[in-house]
Amino acid sequence: MGSVYRALDRERNHEVALKTMHGMGPEERIRLKREFRALAHIVHPNLVNLYELVADERWCFFTMELVFGVDFVEYTRGGGSAPTDQETFVERLRHAGTQLASALQALHLGGKLHRDVKPSNVLATETGRVVLLDFGLTAPFAFDLERGAPE
Repeated sequence: MGSVYRALDRERNHEVALKTMHGMGPEERIRLKREFRALAHIVHPNLVNLYELVADERWCFFTMELVFGVDFVEYTRGGGSAPTDQETFVERLRHAGTQLASALQALHLGGKLHRDVKPSNVLATETGRVVLLDFGLTAPFAFDLERGAPE
């Protein structure tokens, strides 16, 4: 649905990821604006930071934190190869899983459900920070702890 580019945000004076969205109609742009505003307010170290959205008749793009890393599977396997040590694999899986769960909890507490969690949408940086990306498929999340799951 779009392309992602590395760009320079001159106002912030740092590099960002710029995601362009193609073929969006008026209703889709309205939904994107609403979702972007809601998601930009959910700040968490394991969620990609969203910065700015431009969505009008001519343009539809947004900027977000530029994250360098490897996907979830590659990280847990130790850089793409099979782990040589089972303990290392389990520790990396626990470390990444804990951070991912924390990111999902932040989304849920913010009233959002990701709906597209997959290894390619989870990056791990060189420092071990795990970041959940691609909020294109979020949905409102309504869950009442006293009543249970929505039906």
